Amino acid sequence: MPSNGTPTKKKRTWHWLLPFLSIFLGISLFLCFCTYSGRLGPFCALALSAPPPPFGVITDGRTVYLYGGPTELLSAREAATGNLLWEKKGLANTLVVHHGVIYAQTGDLKRLTALQARDGKTLWTSSQAIASPPSAPYSLAHSPVVVGETIYGKFGEELGAVRTSDGTLLWKTPIAASSSWWLRAVDAGHVYVTEALSHNQVQVRSLRASDGRLLWRHEQQTLPDAWPPDGMLQITPVGGLLLLQSPTSLVVLETQSGKPRWTFSAHSGQTFSEKSIVARDTVYLATFQEDGGATISALRLQNGKPQWKFHAFPQGINALLFAEGRLYIESEALYALRTADGSVVWKNPQVQFGTMLFARGTIYGDGTTLSAVSASTGRLIWKSESAAAGGLVAIDESKIYLSTQGRYYCDESSWDLRVYALRTTDGSQAWLYRNIHPYD
Repeated sequence: MPSNGTPTKKKRTWHWLLPFLSIFLGISLFLCFCTYSGRLGPFCALALSAPPPPFGVITDGRTVYLYGGPTELLSAREAATGNLLWEKKGLANTLVVHHGVIYAQTGDLKRLTALQARDGKTLWTSSQAIASPPSAPYSLAHSPVVVGETIYGKFGEELGAVRTSDGTLLWKTPIAASSSWWLRAVDAGHVYVTEALSHNQVQVRSLRASDGRLLWRHEQQTLPDAWPPDGMLQITPVGGLLLLQSPTSLVVLETQSGKPRWTFSAHSGQTFSEKSIVARDTVYLATFQEDGGATISALRLQNGKPQWKFHAFPQGINALLFAEGRLYIESEALYALRTADGSVVWKNPQVQFGTMLFARGTIYGDGTTLSAVSASTGRLIWKSESAAAGGLVAIDESKIYLSTQGRYYCDESSWDLRVYALRTTDGSQAWLYRNIHPYD
């Protein structure tokens, strides 16, 4: 150091470098510890792309079919034990089970396979692309649509029908100049497709199910700048009527002619927070307004005549369920309503659900915890802090099934996909399926 006390250039350099070196050393030690212990968790999100979606689950009470994942796996397992019955890869991004036959669709829409559900034997394979209606708002998923002895689907830019017995193409018809349309619903005599005409305009078309002949068109608005616009429109055929629900209106058409029967519009500032439920000639709608809470409206299916209203708390409505003549809603608590007048049968503030399923007089709900509630009294039967909370997907008479992404491990660069089977009696775990797949 010079006599005037001024640091030398070398010491000034170390003065600035030491803090950065300390920070770098600390981060390195932390990463090494986490990598060694397998506990890096969400920090790895910076290094890995988005995880694959959880496995889909379908059960008939005896057999559970798991499908999807990075390898498009189809795995049939005993519902009681989880033991493997048969398994195939590269077949099923989505599937449907119909009359003892599995129709499995690959994610690239290039292969549809029919298999015997009992043993996985391949019955036939079609290289034609089959696409499906959306499984939820804002999402256009892909899966086979089976009605009777026919599979309906999207073949590139054309709509087609395939015979379930052997995969033979029955008919095919062009829909639009581009492939930006979707098969949305099928009933006994009609096939319904949607095409986005603009950022907030959707056209609904009805075609004859027997030969694909165009019957009628209907145009409807959705929210401005919604994408995809037709993903915002929910379509439900029921009793000779077609319900078209956008975020702000419900339009009911006659399926034979496409003529409007009646319309119900949300008030200014309101939106529909859940898909409508149709039961016993009544439509149940949930509307939400940020400064005014949520409302359940009961309307006559045939004419839209209001029957009653139920006003929920400002938190909104998270889930709706109709079972055994009652309407169950989850807001800041779980309510059971009489469908005749909307009066409260019981209220349980102990549970908060995002998803509800019903079986044998019990409501099973999934939110921050898993819970079982008596449908008749509202009594809490059991509650579980399971790590699987948030993934309730299927139910049979003895088990509920939850599918999660689990956690992933940076030391192995793998995804951990899990399916839990829990006993309906007490929420205890019956078995667990894990699929740890290396990240590609």
